[in-house]
Amino acid sequence: MQVATENPDAHRHRAPVESAAGPAYRGYFPAVDGLRGLAVLSVLLYHSGWFSSGFFGVDVFMVLSGFLITLVLLREAEQHGRFGIGAFYLRRFKRLTPALLTTLLGTVVLGYLCGTLAEARQIAWQAVAALVQVANWEQIRHSSTYWTSFGQVNPLSPMWSLSITEQFYLVWPLVLALILLLTRRSPAARTTLLALLLCGSAAVAPLLFDGGNSGALYLNTLVRLVDFAAGATAASVVHTVYLSRARRGIDRPAVGAAPGRGGSGTLLLTGSGTAALAVLVAVSVLAHSYHDAWLYRGGLAGVAVTAAVLAAALCHDRGPLVRLFSLGPLVEIGKLSYAMYLVHLPVYWLLLKAEPTIRPYALFLMGGFVTWLISLLMHYLLTERVRRLPWRPGIALPLLTAGCLLVVLGAQQLPTYLSGSIDPSGKPVVLLLGDSFTTDLAGSLTDSGTQRYSVVDDGVPDCGIMDAQEVEDAGRSVVPVTARCRAWNRVWAQQIGSDKPSVIVVHLDWDATAQRVGGSWLTPCQSGYRQRYDQQLAEAAAIWQSVAPGVPVLLSNDRPATGDVPQQWGACYDHLIDGFVQAHAPQVHLLDLESALCPKGACTTTAPGGGAVFSDDVDLTPTGRKLVAPFLERSIAGVLQHG
Repeated sequence: MQVATENPDAHRHRAPVESAAGPAYRGYFPAVDGLRGLAVLSVLLYHSGWFSSGFFGVDVFMVLSGFLITLVLLREAEQHGRFGIGAFYLRRFKRLTPALLTTLLGTVVLGYLCGTLAEARQIAWQAVAALVQVANWEQIRHSSTYWTSFGQVNPLSPMWSLSITEQFYLVWPLVLALILLLTRRSPAARTTLLALLLCGSAAVAPLLFDGGNSGALYLNTLVRLVDFAAGATAASVVHTVYLSRARRGIDRPAVGAAPGRGGSGTLLLTGSGTAALAVLVAVSVLAHSYHDAWLYRGGLAGVAVTAAVLAAALCHDRGPLVRLFSLGPLVEIGKLSYAMYLVHLPVYWLLLKAEPTIRPYALFLMGGFVTWLISLLMHYLLTERVRRLPWRPGIALPLLTAGCLLVVLGAQQLPTYLSGSIDPSGKPVVLLLGDSFTTDLAGSLTDSGTQRYSVVDDGVPDCGIMDAQEVEDAGRSVVPVTARCRAWNRVWAQQIGSDKPSVIVVHLDWDATAQRVGGSWLTPCQSGYRQRYDQQLAEAAAIWQSVAPGVPVLLSNDRPATGDVPQQWGACYDHLIDGFVQAHAPQVHLLDLESALCPKGACTTTAPGGGAVFSDDVDLTPTGRKLVAPFLERSIAGVLQHG
């Protein structure tokens, strides 16, 4: 996600532009950089898992992109009578590409060196998609939704917003040039046309939302146009106001000048900006998840307009709100925000690889510091130096081509090489399939086990084999089933065929929730559910028998009650699993997780040495993974011995 206009320091030292109509205004507002700094800190906080609400930092970034780029282009048009579209693209290219290529290439290599095969594969396709700026559409195609990574660090998951912003940058100069032509440079007509564009873009999400497609809509470029349109409209208002003041000789004080008390205008801007900030904080805290229907029924548009009001209110030199957002450290973080956004998740991912038990607050503080340090070096030693270099196609284009080829070839070849050499020591390969708890089981083996096995984690959050349209958990939250999940049979056949496992471990307790199949809701204790699920399990068995004949399968049950599954449903589901295992022996064996976690019927919530076993009554904590690891290794060893 691009969150900066061209280098703010360049504006700071640039004299006010002049036009035929009179002097224009100084165009750098430090407080807006401070807002970018606060936004990127909120993103780092959210991804650390320390605070699960606060995901509107991305929306603020997109609004600021529309705001700052439109302001730059309007000022350039005022100065020269037009703005250079080619020069704009060149500035964007020089500003964005070096850091992006460096991050993508480094993450691809780290995925090979430090990640599992599943992680290397995911990083590979995300890196190529980010390189060609279609990461959001690829995440939609792979059903890799942004919010499923909360508490699960995926190094390149935020690239969707970068791609949307680059798509905006590609089109917006052409659209704005047309708007200026149609409005004949009338400020009122220009702002009105932009406001109409804002209203039209605000209607996209409500028109497309059907109650079950929140995942695709959140990443959709058309839905996200409202952020940029809100920022552009606010930029037009700010440009008009300051240009009018400049022409009347009421120019704003020089940046850095001692702020005065101000008058009614300062009070109005401070009040509106403070109210907008309070609304953003409130909705961020109160929002439960990206699935909330109100977001797609006008909520995203409301957040965009509120962020645009806040940005416009900070284009001033007086008032306590402006002074707060103009604090030096916050402004400096704002200047580094693009680099920090790029590298923070790779940093978090590496820290979690090194210390899986790190607490969220420590991940935020330590990871945030390392992110800031890397971003500082990247910004001033790479991005700023490249930005200041003269454009020489004979040098730049070969370097760009080489960098892109390295990313693409690395993304293609390193996972393939890792797959071919997944087990150079001859360890048995354990393939784990199923829902998000499958990832916990894989983590038990890799982080807390004895390293006796090569582990391939192919678990998918919120995914089973029921092939339903929607799922409702115990908390009555309705979750749409993704296209990738509904193609589970094809995906499993491909994964088993390519990974050639010695043992397959399957956990599908997500299927123990209420499932909407066709027009009916089915629960595990109903006969219709049992008939449907027996058919789905039989299809899974056919895949194991045809693709991996003779390979033992450990099919897991679970605790009767979890944060997702009521006790009655869980008990009925476990009974189904028991019956299926007995009918499909000897290839299929029971992984009796219920007995391991609930000995003698009393489910364990605290480990013998202290510490919680579950983080949210669903997923295992690092302590829980350590508790489960010996049981899981014994179960795998048992089926290998008798296989």
